Amino acid sequence: MTRGIPVRATAVWMLLMAATALTWWLGADHGADLGGGRTWVALAIPVVFLKVYLIGSEFMEVRTAPRALRLVFGAWVMVLTAVLTTIYLL
Repeated sequence: MTRGIPVRATAVWMLLMAATALTWWLGADHGADLGGGRTWVALAIPVVFLKVYLIGSEFMEVRTAPRALRLVFGAWVMVLTAVLTTIYLL
């Protein structure tokens, strides 16, 4: 048994922290009035679903699940991202 830092999980966690900071920045009132703020939120939605995908894949172990489940999960994330972004922009 190897003890030490789980490299893959740590890298994913660091990416999740960076994505959290990015969504916070996109949602903050940082003075840019591009599209009345709607554009910033529309850019945050895909970042949020990237986080959903990473959490599902790495920490809920969908990455090691049967191929069909991985494909369904990936398709669900992509479709939901597109639908919610479209609905928000309408």
